[in-house]
Amino acid sequence: MTRVILTGALGRMGRMVAGEIAGDETLSVSRLIEAATHPGVGTEVDGIRVISSLKEIIEDCDLVVDFTCPEAAMAHIATCAAAGKPFVSGTTGLTAEQLETAMNLSTKIPVMISPNMSAGVNLLFKIVQEVAAARPDFDTEI
Repeated sequence: MTRVILTGALGRMGRMVAGEIAGDETLSVSRLIEAATHPGVGTEVDGIRVISSLKEIIEDCDLVVDFTCPEAAMAHIATCAAAGKPFVSGTTGLTAEQLETAMNLSTKIPVMISPNMSAGVNLLFKIVQEVAAARPDFDTEI
């Protein structure tokens, strides 16, 4: 079973991903991480205590899934790289410099960054692909 640490665990996407993991017999949530200032730190969700430090428990996982802010995401990817743990991020607002750092770290660990994993945005991406295929003379960008 693949053990997943969720960062940004109490946000909308973190809760949604936790629900999806719960329904998958090949995955389990091993730890929940939230910002130190979040009122949910110290509480328990489904028997898992919410804490604020990834570094302390990075060995308790096979994979980190991140839905935080850009600064936290960059700290988390650095922690993952140091520990040799794969990193998946749905964090929005990463700068070009932060993306370049992530790209460099991807030579050490598997990294997936998708700035928006919500169903609505992914539907928009699909629609744009369809329109672009239908009109090759257009320069289509999001």
